[in-house]
Amino acid sequence: MLVGDPDSGEIRRFMVGPKSCELTGITFTPDYKTLFVNVQHPGEEGDSHFPDQQSASAVVGDYDHP
Repeated sequence: MLVGDPDSGEIRRFMVGPKSCELTGITFTPDYKTLFVNVQHPGEEGDSHFPDQQSASAVVGDYDHP
C-alpha cells in the first residue's frame, strides 16, 4: 500500500501485506485518526508465512500516550 504526500508529491510505502494477499477495504474514522484495512486471501497459494490462511483486519491509530 502506497501513500502520497499532497504537499511534496512524494510517494512512500505505508504497508505491505503477506505474500498472495490483497489489502482492501481501507477506511478511516471520521476524525481521520484511525485507519482500518483488511487482509484477504493470505496464504491461499501456500507461499505465505502468515500464521493463518484466514482473512484479518488491521487497525492503525494515532493515539496520544500519557
